[in-house]
Amino acid sequence: MDLGDKPSSSSREETVLGMVSNTNADQSVLDTISQELDALNDDQLAEVLSRLPPEQLTRAFQHVLSSLSAPYEGDKRDDARRSQRQRTLRSGRIAFNNGNSTANCQIRDVSDQGCRVALETSLGIPDRFALHFLNGNVKRECEVKWRKAGEMGLAFTD
Repeated sequence: MDLGDKPSSSSREETVLGMVSNTNADQSVLDTISQELDALNDDQLAEVLSRLPPEQLTRAFQHVLSSLSAPYEGDKRDDARRSQRQRTLRSGRIAFNNGNSTANCQIRDVSDQGCRVALETSLGIPDRFALHFLNGNVKRECEVKWRKAGEMGLAFTD
């Protein structure tokens, strides 16, 4: 399936379920599955996961966990990066307006020069702010490089 196609919710769920059910999936198929799972909303993801047999659910989670420790290859925007990003799942807090306004986020990948964060919405968040890494007590000044539904790409400016 071309990831540019936008199948209906039930069609996308069926496609992902079929791919995850493939017990002979190679690494490229598993990477495609990961991308497809990222495209599902929470209800669609819950539906797919509830329909998987336990052994396939275990295999899917093992792949996700192994990819978290592997370098993140990312998408075409990576071509402009000077350093490789490392996948992570860390909690963060965006602070702006002299620290009077905050938004919680998940830090999805990080490099020496920036990171990608997931959050409910980026509406109202300025282009420059402080990002606090909550489990490590680190604060970095950031500039937004790109925004899309539920995610932002950030460059560290400090």
